[in-house]
Amino acid sequence: MTTENTLSRPFGPTRRPILRRPSRTRAQDLAGVLLRMGRELADRHEDLRPPADDLPSGVTAAPPGGLTITDLYHGHRVELVRLAALLVDDVDAAQDIVQDTFAATYRRYGARMTGVDDPLRYLRRGVVNGSRSLLRRRRTARAWVPPQLPPARSPEEDAVRAESDRELRAALDRLRPRQREVLVLRYFAGLSEADIARTLRVPQGTVKSTANRALKALHRMLEPTR
Repeated sequence: MTTENTLSRPFGPTRRPILRRPSRTRAQDLAGVLLRMGRELADRHEDLRPPADDLPSGVTAAPPGGLTITDLYHGHRVELVRLAALLVDDVDAAQDIVQDTFAATYRRYGARMTGVDDPLRYLRRGVVNGSRSLLRRRRTARAWVPPQLPPARSPEEDAVRAESDRELRAALDRLRPRQREVLVLRYFAGLSEADIARTLRVPQGTVKSTANRALKALHRMLEPTR
């Protein structure tokens, strides 16, 4: 039987995929792989080994008064770090996620986690959400393409440009003050003729005629000698 026949069947004019639940054997294999990965993480990182006084797995409350967030931290921190490490493939990041989850939970609900029906499940969900956020940030970072910088100019090009800039600055200095003001406000500050007129308190027509005369004067001064 081909893969296509296993995953889909004819349904009218189109073929819709049929999702099959994994067999019990396949699910057991996957669970075994994840358990082995968790043990390998503990073997490689001493701080991921369960402490001797770990609470039994699944315990979320203890008489009298229930577990505090400190009890849950000491009893389930390693378990939660393993969970996060398997999700994000980074033990250091996993430890940060768990620390952040406990800190946020404490700030919101206090040491007794008042109002939380199942504290361990709440913490586990927080770790999963923190892991998702980290993975989203990773995808965003990997998708980001830095802007392409223009090719570097050669020393000769830099020298020519520096000389050209020097000549232009010298020509600007030889313009009349009002002409220089209009050109600087237009081409350096990017103001419109109306804005320049308001800034200099002159009619807009004066700005336009002054700019035209200034540009013509610059062209004459910068025109190469024949």
